[in-house]
Amino acid sequence: MIDYTISTLNEGLEYVSQAQKGTPTTGMPLLTVDCKIITKKTIDIILDYYISDLYRNVYYKVYHEMTEKERQFVQAMVKVGHSKVKAQEIGHQMGQKPGYISVYRRKLIDDQIIMPASYGYVQFMLPFFDRFVEEQIMFDEF
Repeated sequence: MIDYTISTLNEGLEYVSQAQKGTPTTGMPLLTVDCKIITKKTIDIILDYYISDLYRNVYYKVYHEMTEKERQFVQAMVKVGHSKVKAQEIGHQMGQKPGYISVYRRKLIDDQIIMPASYGYVQFMLPFFDRFVEEQIMFDEF
């Protein structure tokens, strides 16, 4: 479990540091935690800080710079509820045909928000971005 969490964090750090243009906020909680041995509890504490910084400093900006249709696309991915989502399911959620959504699929792949998972499927490339989008959906409903 700890190895998975650490690898999940590391997968997003390169993108995060690029998006923040060198702002060293994400990762700092690891330096301020006073412990000699990293345990699951340490990782859980750091993870909360990491996710909070990630949402505030990166994902908020990434999400709000998307077009309305791109946001609808990622929202549809979240609403399907699977980690790998078939393009046909996204189209169904959006009320559009696959040809219509392919433009937004390509743009989101080019922007490194999503990536092809297998033939006809996509998944989020950014760690925890699905959770962020889910929160944004809830905020939009108010």
